[in-house]
Amino acid sequence: MYNKVLIPGRFTYKEIDIESGKVRFHFQPKNKTKRITNIYIYKDGKKYLFSRIEERQLTILLTTKCNHRCIMCPQQLNIDSIDNDLIIKRIIENLDYSVIDEIYLTGGEPMLKIDFINELLQKTPERIFITILTNGTILPSKKVLSSPRCKLCIPLYASYDSLHNHITGSNSFYNVINNLIAMSNYPILIELRYVMNKQNINNIKEYARFVHRNLPFVQDVAFMGMELTASAKKNKGSLWINPREYISDLIEAVRYLDNFEIRSWIYNLQPCLFDEQDRNFLSPSISLWKRRYLPICTDCKLKNTCGGIFFSDMIDYKDAVLRSVK
Repeated sequence: MYNKVLIPGRFTYKEIDIESGKVRFHFQPKNKTKRITNIYIYKDGKKYLFSRIEERQLTILLTTKCNHRCIMCPQQLNIDSIDNDLIIKRIIENLDYSVIDEIYLTGGEPMLKIDFINELLQKTPERIFITILTNGTILPSKKVLSSPRCKLCIPLYASYDSLHNHITGSNSFYNVINNLIAMSNYPILIELRYVMNKQNINNIKEYARFVHRNLPFVQDVAFMGMELTASAKKNKGSLWINPREYISDLIEAVRYLDNFEIRSWIYNLQPCLFDEQDRNFLSPSISLWKRRYLPICTDCKLKNTCGGIFFSDMIDYKDAVLRSVK
């Protein structure tokens, strides 16, 4: 079992005994390279990264347990440590909000740990925005649904049941749709997520029409390039598609939703793949620690606004995708 957790603050950091909850305070080192800026856990004297804080955004992996088995899931599932819940409890009890503006809760399926989400919402200052990456099969508590400072990011991978169910390894399509409609009665923000791959890319334009006609209450839709890790890497042969093959259909879908005032974003793709007038839909969404650039990107005039490439995707992009913009 792990025995302590370190939680950063602006001038100090906390050292918490996981079993007892006892807290010791330490001054942050003057040497910036030695400062505690992420959340770490210790076991047998060795330090392990538990949660990252990037640009004042804390990401917490609540659990790796999940009731979906998505064919392109980038997360290893069911690998929670025996004391994972106690570690999460100590973190929620001791967060220092001087270094945080936003919290991302991921999984697995975070709603399997709804008590932690409720506690976090109760303890965090009103200025802290909370984003929850959930598969939409479990309806959140009324405490969460009633909070305008919470956002749910929910995958809907097709406009019809059999394709969505195949991609998620579940029979969840109608459950997700019913939950989305129920959520629309509350002030919580909703983002739909559509990970583009070889199996659903031909559905992308019909998907946009489906969202407009049936789910017009969502705040935005994110069309996402795939990250080639875990299940996505294992199933690469049936999933990977060169983005150049679908850019025109993607832009048509995004423009369609935008015309009906449903804000659309394109995540994980690079500006050099798009015409200038369509780059305003791009978001530099790849986490800093996962972000890489190819040698061809060095002199590109768009690099300063480019969100880069997943390090797991480098070989495929090098062979097939990117061009420099002179």
